[in-house]
Amino acid sequence: MGTWILLLGLLAASASGAAPAESVPPVHPRCQPALWRLGLLEARTLAASAPPPLRVRIDAGPDGEAAAALRATCELRVSSLRWEGHRGRWAQVTLAPEQLSDLVAIEEIYYVSQPPRPHPLVVSEGLEEIGASAYITAGQGGAGIKVAVLDIGFTGAHALLGSELPADTRMRAFYGSPAGQGDLSGGGSAHGTACAEIVHDVAPEAALYLVNANSATELDAAVRWLREEGVDIISHSVGWFFGPGDGTGTLHEIVGGAIDDEIVWVNAAGNQAQAYWEGDFTDTDSDGWHEFAPGDASITASHGGGDAVTYVLTWDRWPYSSDLAFDLEVRENGLPGASSFADYAGYPYAYRELDYTPRRTDSRLDVRIQRTAGSAPAHLRLFRVDGGALPEHGLSQGSIVLPADGAHVLSVGAYRVGEGFLEEFSSRGPTLAGIAKPEICGPDAVSTASSVPGLFAGTSAACPHVAGALALLLGAIPEGGFFDFRWSAPELRTLLRRSAAALDGSDPNGSLWGALRLPPLISTAAAQPEVRLCFAAPHTRPVHWRLEGVRPGHGWLEIVDVLGRRVARQPLRIARGAAEIRGVWDGRMANGRRAVPGPYYARAWGAGWHARGRLLLLP
Repeated sequence: MGTWILLLGLLAASASGAAPAESVPPVHPRCQPALWRLGLLEARTLAASAPPPLRVRIDAGPDGEAAAALRATCELRVSSLRWEGHRGRWAQVTLAPEQLSDLVAIEEIYYVSQPPRPHPLVVSEGLEEIGASAYITAGQGGAGIKVAVLDIGFTGAHALLGSELPADTRMRAFYGSPAGQGDLSGGGSAHGTACAEIVHDVAPEAALYLVNANSATELDAAVRWLREEGVDIISHSVGWFFGPGDGTGTLHEIVGGAIDDEIVWVNAAGNQAQAYWEGDFTDTDSDGWHEFAPGDASITASHGGGDAVTYVLTWDRWPYSSDLAFDLEVRENGLPGASSFADYAGYPYAYRELDYTPRRTDSRLDVRIQRTAGSAPAHLRLFRVDGGALPEHGLSQGSIVLPADGAHVLSVGAYRVGEGFLEEFSSRGPTLAGIAKPEICGPDAVSTASSVPGLFAGTSAACPHVAGALALLLGAIPEGGFFDFRWSAPELRTLLRRSAAALDGSDPNGSLWGALRLPPLISTAAAQPEVRLCFAAPHTRPVHWRLEGVRPGHGWLEIVDVLGRRVARQPLRIARGAAEIRGVWDGRMANGRRAVPGPYYARAWGAGWHARGRLLLLP
């Protein structure tokens, strides 16, 4: 084995004809695995295309301070270092490759490695089917709503402005640049462009933001910018695997910041239902290899050759697992092919990724898992993320990707447009935290300009349908000056749940609610029936109210003070055929305290109607 410095020297020598360096600068022994991993992977990448500077992730470690505390030391010791961003104990920096040894020699740094990468989830005719056409025909196309497509690449997007995409679409590239000045193509991917086309098809009047990222640090920067821009919805047809799978971790801290700002986060559930396995590590013969079944220590698959296969292995030790390690091995036709141990020796995280390109066509590939450190029990999760399947020992249940596993993320599975059945590859729940996912399924196998000549399939295509549908719902809310309101995220979820259609032969783990269907159009002023909200007088506690002319279904009554602050809220359940409903407000606020006497405003709304009123609460 060599080190990063030696590999770079050999590369430079190959390019210039000079002799390689005779010695390698001293390296802190604790960081040697980090150097080797970077040397093997980054040298391969640089030799192919990528010029310096080198981009790496710094970890302050389980016992360290926040990574930000290391900034001054790193910038002082490594002159070429540029600090790109940080969150918690992780930071992302760039530096000259020849100074990597200076960086890893800093005692306070726990580990240096490549930033974990996301994966696009690719393996419209859905507008009429989901009910979007009725909104668009009625002039309710999502005007005033901001939708962000947060993806990996937007190749060809500029050429579609004014046709398949809005002419005023805003774009910012965080891919390779937390400052937002990176590569909008994401290395040549049109995945995000196809997703953006679907959002625009469903909600043609919504403002569109195209943003990309290729690491957690870049994702954090992108989301912060979208929060500053005041977007309403984020559509993320991307899967991440560096995390515990129980709705916690760094990715969910980033997502949680957007949700705290009342942004609705919509995420593809993943296409891993036929490419997933999980289970406890089992080794009855004590040879170090996991047994998927008695006497069977591998998952076997045939492969046509040419294309790389990619596997990701994680286990329940987050974020650090320095005393317990597992590695992946691929054997081709019974012979050693590749092992993640070469790239991840000493890697202190519960994550292994292995890329392998078969040497021959029609090969038999055997995937195996080996314990390489420690003896504690562990629950393993194995994903194949190149679009292929795990033909034996595979499990569909639990195959949700990150961050679709978040409790407050609206996760989206895929059903076949026009057919009504759940796609076999669509990831299933529940999550490791026991949360039923995905909530809803959107249509896939649809046409986009970016997917010609084929169809755009997968949960990646389903996700932007749901994001666009949410934009239609938000955009169809009637205006009313002081009484303007918007559906909250829980209310939007309720609307979609109540209006969803059943899926044919659906796996109960494949969709909690069913197939996406928009509720009846939220009426404009011209189309809205006369609804009256009346209060009994005098307005002493308890306050009696009456709603006349309502429609059946679910709704809400809200009391606000003269500053527009919510005082109380009541859910409404309106039975079919009811001409009016009555209720009582006890005069108490949501915190249980008695509301002070004075003027208050009230508003009530549901699918297809709204009403307003006022009251004077007496002592």
